Amino acid sequence: MDPSLYLQYVELVEAGEIRKAADQFFAPSFTIFKNNHEYTDLESFMRTKDFQHLFMRETINVLGYYQGENSFVVETMYGWHAERDVDRAEFEKAGLLDGYLPLKASESLETHCVFFYETEGTRFKRCRVYELGAQE
Repeated sequence: MDPSLYLQYVELVEAGEIRKAADQFFAPSFTIFKNNHEYTDLESFMRTKDFQHLFMRETINVLGYYQGENSFVVETMYGWHAERDVDRAEFEKAGLLDGYLPLKASESLETHCVFFYETEGTRFKRCRVYELGAQE
C-alpha cells in the first residue's frame, strides 16, 4: 500500500470518520489482534469506536512506514484526548468496557505503537497491534 493511502486513512480516523475509513480501507473479513484479543466482529469494533468518540478523539503521529509486498508496518505515537470525562460506568452499561480509558476532560494518553497490516490490494485484511509503552 502506498504511504499516501495510509495517510488518507489516518486523516479519516483523526476526523472521527471511522466508519468512512472502514468502508474505504477495511476488507470485509478485517480482523484486529490487540491486547491478547482478536476482534473479528467488525460491527462490534465499530460500535466501540463510535462510543469512544463520544468522549475522546484520536491522533496518529506516524513515525515510520515500512512497506512489504502484501503488508506494511507503521510505527506511531497513538493518542487519545478526552473532550469530557470518560465514565467507566457508561462503558460498562453499553457493554463496551474494552474501549474504556480512564481519562478526565482535557487529559491525554499517548502510546508508542507498532501496527502490522496484511493487505488485499488497497484494503486492510488483518492488523496486529503492539503497544510499546504509554505516556501521559
